[in-house]
Amino acid sequence: MKRKADPMSGKRMNKYSVDEHYVRPQAAWEQMKAARNTGQTVYIYDATGTGKTSFVVDFLAKKQYCYLSVADTDFQSVDS
Repeated sequence: MKRKADPMSGKRMNKYSVDEHYVRPQAAWEQMKAARNTGQTVYIYDATGTGKTSFVVDFLAKKQYCYLSVADTDFQSVDS
């Protein structure tokens, strides 16, 4: 994910930011911690608008990570 520079400060900004009012689902948080500690790959899926992105942004807020999105990729590109 490319980060853009904030026009006011010149600092790099993340595409997503943590919502200060976000209430994290504790059971999902514990499962993510367990997956991280064992090096397990995690796939998160659910209906649109259920908070998947907010959860991941919250979980990764202070961690180094690699973000891969296939949202704008056609299936043939992913399959090859």
